[in-house]
Amino acid sequence: MNAGTSRSHNVSKVAGESWAKESPEVKAHYQNLALVAHQEHKEKYPDFEWCPKKPRDSDSTKVEPSMKRRYSEPAISTKRPYTFRKTKSEDSLKFNTVKEMPEYNNYEPVSADVYYSTLLESDYAITSADLNAYPSYDYQDYGAVIENSPFSFVQTDYQAAPVKSEMEIDPFDALFAQLTMDSSFTGSRDNLLAEQQVFSPILEKSTIGITEYLEKLKEIDADVVGDPTNLIKHLGDINSLIEKACLSAPEQCGDIWTNLKSVLTAFTEKCFECDKKLKVPQCKPIPNKFINPHGEEWEDSFSWLNDRNNPEVLKYIDDENTYANQVMEDSKPLQKLLYKEFVSRLDQDEESPKMKLDDGWYYYSKKIAGEEYRAHCKFNPETGKEIIYLNENDLASNQYADASYFSVGYLKISPDCSKIAYGVDASGQERYTILFKDILNEVDISDQIEGAYIDLEFSEDGNYVYYTILDDTERAYQLKRHKIGTDASSDVVLYEESDEMFFLTLKKSCDGKYLILSSAAQITSEIRYLNTTTPENALQLLLPRQEGVQYLCVEHHDDFFYILSNAGVKNNFLCRVAVSAVADTINSTTLEVVVEHRDFVLIEDFQFRKNYLIVLERSNCLQNVRILNTNGFADGDFSNFHYVSFSENVYSLWLGTPNEDSTYLTKSSQYNSNMLRLTYTSFIQPKQVIDYNMNDRSMTIIHEEIVNGVFPYDKTQYHSQRLYATSHDGTSVPVSIVYRKDLLGKNMSPTQYNPCLLHAYGAYGSCVNPIFSASRLSLLDRGFVYAVAHTRGGADMGNGWYEEGKLAKKPNTFYDFCAVGEYLIKEQFTTPSKLAIYGRSAGGLLIGASINLRPDLFQSALTEVPFVDVINTMFDSTIPWTAFEYEEWGNPNDLEIYEVMKSYCPYTNIDGEKLAMNMYPNILVLGGMNDPRVAFFEPLKLVAKMRYEKAKVLKKHARISQELQDTIEEKLLILKIDNAGHGGNSGQYSFLEDLAFEYAFLIKTLNALEKPIYTDYELFEEKATNLTSSQLERAKMFDKSKIKERFSFKWEKKKERNEEKIYRNKAKKATRSQVFQWLNNFL
Repeated sequence: MNAGTSRSHNVSKVAGESWAKESPEVKAHYQNLALVAHQEHKEKYPDFEWCPKKPRDSDSTKVEPSMKRRYSEPAISTKRPYTFRKTKSEDSLKFNTVKEMPEYNNYEPVSADVYYSTLLESDYAITSADLNAYPSYDYQDYGAVIENSPFSFVQTDYQAAPVKSEMEIDPFDALFAQLTMDSSFTGSRDNLLAEQQVFSPILEKSTIGITEYLEKLKEIDADVVGDPTNLIKHLGDINSLIEKACLSAPEQCGDIWTNLKSVLTAFTEKCFECDKKLKVPQCKPIPNKFINPHGEEWEDSFSWLNDRNNPEVLKYIDDENTYANQVMEDSKPLQKLLYKEFVSRLDQDEESPKMKLDDGWYYYSKKIAGEEYRAHCKFNPETGKEIIYLNENDLASNQYADASYFSVGYLKISPDCSKIAYGVDASGQERYTILFKDILNEVDISDQIEGAYIDLEFSEDGNYVYYTILDDTERAYQLKRHKIGTDASSDVVLYEESDEMFFLTLKKSCDGKYLILSSAAQITSEIRYLNTTTPENALQLLLPRQEGVQYLCVEHHDDFFYILSNAGVKNNFLCRVAVSAVADTINSTTLEVVVEHRDFVLIEDFQFRKNYLIVLERSNCLQNVRILNTNGFADGDFSNFHYVSFSENVYSLWLGTPNEDSTYLTKSSQYNSNMLRLTYTSFIQPKQVIDYNMNDRSMTIIHEEIVNGVFPYDKTQYHSQRLYATSHDGTSVPVSIVYRKDLLGKNMSPTQYNPCLLHAYGAYGSCVNPIFSASRLSLLDRGFVYAVAHTRGGADMGNGWYEEGKLAKKPNTFYDFCAVGEYLIKEQFTTPSKLAIYGRSAGGLLIGASINLRPDLFQSALTEVPFVDVINTMFDSTIPWTAFEYEEWGNPNDLEIYEVMKSYCPYTNIDGEKLAMNMYPNILVLGGMNDPRVAFFEPLKLVAKMRYEKAKVLKKHARISQELQDTIEEKLLILKIDNAGHGGNSGQYSFLEDLAFEYAFLIKTLNALEKPIYTDYELFEEKATNLTSSQLERAKMFDKSKIKERFSFKWEKKKERNEEKIYRNKAKKATRSQVFQWLNNFL
């Protein structure tokens, strides 16, 4: 828009009180006159076409430019306004003044949405918030007028087609026209053309000249031209100038307006320059209706997005990714800072705990500074020689250089330590290629197996491997045996699972003597076994499947199979059966209980050493380790046991190490020892790998996660605790939280409300354990409270807790989550405007359902690979894992389950009205094109439908053109889909880049601190000065020239230090409704 080329509008002389103060009789008088004028137009132009809606875009293309003029029924009417148009030549429509086309420049009473249309069909964007600028406008009533406002009488003008930008209406002219009316109007409409000058509505006059006011306005103009965002701080002066100038010389108000308009134009172009660039992606629905098994007509208009080979689908994904990056462009400095914080904390030379194997070498893996992936090594303690027998980075850059994704999912070492077998995923679909290498001679073995899953084990002699194969639905359904040195096409199928609800998993017992094959559905399983010393033998059935009975873990020790089962109980029990009795029918009389079932204790896992049984238990969200001495087992005595104790009240632990390969090595190498290797961590304790001596009950920390950075990590600065919220049915829901002590706002005076990130999963009986995250410190050091809601649907409180949040009881999960959010607000940890939520996969379903249920409770929502289209997915048996999921979510062919699903399915329950009113939180949705668990189209369809439903409501209420609906939104809705799988990017640095984007979204939308707070600046400066070169490399973020700027920031000084920045940011981020309000205030 160019202020210098704006047209003058002829408006009438205004006298008397404002429209808001007019009596009902006066208003009725003008409404009646409007009715007469309206009828005159119909009679005067009988060849004009009258239609009940705006002409279709196709109409506009027939004649260029398409000149459209809107009229309505009188202001008292509730009917829809009409569109008034006539086909004329282009030349005859090039008019700018009333002298050229006086009949087109008369006053007409119009409804509020016509007023908006008149204003907005220019190049001026609007969202639903603009409708809120005038709250008296009831846009449910299409013909309603804005009460107590002169807007009922506006001067309408022609509206040129978008392609003719030089003829578009100037929105400020239209705004100014709203301010004028003629209260002395008693005749026909032609009387309104008598006066051609602009006058002030204020009648008092003064002899004071206007020159000084114009000069002052020029000063403001110059300041704003230099930086248009300066207009914000001049609003008060401008308001005062307008009033005084109009009092002193109403006949010269037009000059004031001309100067002011140039200021406003510059300001608007500056504030809305991003609006012109950012076009919200729109996805066209394609009707797809069908009758579901319950006889209901069902529609999924975005099902066409399921086709990954459709070019339009790929273009739409590209548009969404582009839009996401554009919206987050202003956070690039923040993303860069976050990324540098993450990298500065990395231990670039981290090594996993070493494990000595039978060949006398120590095996481990390590990071290489600057590299994405790990290197697998062995070390000879006698010679001091280290050999890297597999460098994942070499594979990624050479053999898999062209792959869209790369991950070594597992690595196994043969019992004689001569060979390795490892699986490479080059797509993110968890479909692995098995490769082999001779690590004694450091040469690759040519064998290659495609389409395998993550399970692989060596035979005792190392000449065979056993592995599972995936079918077309990504279900592990076959167990095969491969002889190393032969072609994979000759591999023998040892077992095939025909029931599509059952999934195969394979492992080796702790003593290495047996392979254990589990075929399991969600609630039922079956166990087979094979002696590793007789690799060519067939599998033997150990435990047949029984509906509802699970065999969760099976181990072998001293001629007994030990079994963890839920048969007849909720929280599992541990029993055993003699190998010699397996040939007979196993029943309750042949099973001997080792660890009994308890109502409030869940047995999660167990392992064996030669002389000890180790049992991992959970009670009231806390994990414990029970150690049983096996000395009395031969006599059936299981009473000799003790527990390993820990000091914190919020922690996590697991048997083995954080690295899966190291855990595998631990089981096989420690079997004959009295050592238990376990990992301990909490929200504030970095991961510790501990060797626990089960003889003398001593602990040795053999490895601890190193947290680098300019400041050493000090866990005493942080505090974690467990709280309890009350859900809708009175159930107490555990909440684990962590925060930095000195930044907890509820302990400040006056109370400060912290930004908060609330996380949950709530499905499959999985638990969200409180573990340490170095990257999370970037949130805590910005004042965040991080909270985990242990909702029903997980097994944090036992299997009964899980069963209360699945199938028909699934809504309990969402109610629990919202109850935790309300609790955090009630306890003054945060407020709705500072509360963000996060969940991934099935946890994404929780997030989607919760924002539909309580959109008012949250400010922002972050969800990764979310399972959101529950009904359509569960009806489609061709989608991977669908049949397997029936026992978690239910089968929608069951009417009761279907009705429950329909009540919470995020995709089904999108509320367009609330989206249009910006009642939903800011939303960031992430997906993976190669995700085998949650298909890429689930998050894609969710966002497409949300945009469509919102646009549909806006169009219904305001009838704004599609082009205008496409402009930037006030509440963010962002989608990013990359080429990763279910777990995101596999490289450590690319993962951190993604995390920086996510954290920046949270910080931006919660208006949190962009820079972390460090309380001891002098210490920081001293340490920054004394950094070694390697430390400086890891801490590139700390530019000494900007140290003080970045880290002397104090919580209580935020507003004072950033006063000018806040002014500028306010202008840059201004919504159109705010601009309307500013204009209205000083006009």
